[in-house]
Amino acid sequence: MKKYISTIFITALFFSAFSQKWCPAGAEWTYNYTGFNEAGYTKVAFEKDTLINNINCKKLSATQIYSQQNFLGIYSDTLTSTKQPFFTYAQNDTVYFFYGQAFHAVYFLNAQKGDTLQITNPVRSINCGNDSVIRLAVDSSGITQINNEPLRFYMAHPIKSYSGQNIEPASITVIEKLGIYTQDYYNGYMFLMVPFFSCNTALEQTYSLRCYKDDSFNLYQTNPQIACSHLPTSIHNVSSQNLSVRVFPNPATAHINITSPHYDIQKVTLFDLFGKQEESITYNNSKEILVNLSNLLGGVYFVHIHLENGHTLIYKVSKE
Repeated sequence: MKKYISTIFITALFFSAFSQKWCPAGAEWTYNYTGFNEAGYTKVAFEKDTLINNINCKKLSATQIYSQQNFLGIYSDTLTSTKQPFFTYAQNDTVYFFYGQAFHAVYFLNAQKGDTLQITNPVRSINCGNDSVIRLAVDSSGITQINNEPLRFYMAHPIKSYSGQNIEPASITVIEKLGIYTQDYYNGYMFLMVPFFSCNTALEQTYSLRCYKDDSFNLYQTNPQIACSHLPTSIHNVSSQNLSVRVFPNPATAHINITSPHYDIQKVTLFDLFGKQEESITYNNSKEILVNLSNLLGGVYFVHIHLENGHTLIYKVSKE
């Protein structure tokens, strides 16, 4: 009997520790935000403990801070908009978010390679027929060290819809404590932090994790070169064609081409979804370059293109 009670006690401690790791006091996420002629960041922060449907949960507030770009490529003054709040809680290795008048499981930190997961899509039938449940196949899982703390992660891709359509995005990455790493949205829907999927629809907004911190976890930046509160700087007397850098093909297999018609490319740096630098290549007065990707694993990468005029452009590229 004593052994049985001890086992229950240890198990309860484990589940309690996981629940405390998700969204503790001081939790704050900052996401890069890119939309149609807009750029900036979205900040999501723990606001308070609350109760919904007799479930103890956390309320998160969200604020989007961004600049708009006109047809000349000039960014306006800073704009701010308040987004809908989020409600979340964690239990038994699973993180839940509230949408559609109920809590739904969205992160599965005990996922193993080969598992099939199911997520209720926040918005039903974005050209996916009547599918409301998206099935995910887990491609990999493991432990990553961030701030010297071991955190579980998994990568998964959506299985074709029951109507046989391909589902976007092609893959997602979820990390314990941090949540989903990148996110695309169809304009008009705002379910940041909840995996969002669509079929044959152009997704108009992109979010990727920039920073995370809480009261017991030091500030983590996916790219230390970009401040958590960074906004695009104003560009005066620059026509839009001067910013027309192209990166292709995308998705890519063995390489990508980068062309910059008006400014030389000085350096190209590639980061993976965890913010780890994979490549850094310096160029000398080149407007067209070829970047070899053959040594990289398949997945999503962020390509930082440093131009001679001092600007840095960031593109998201999928490697097959």
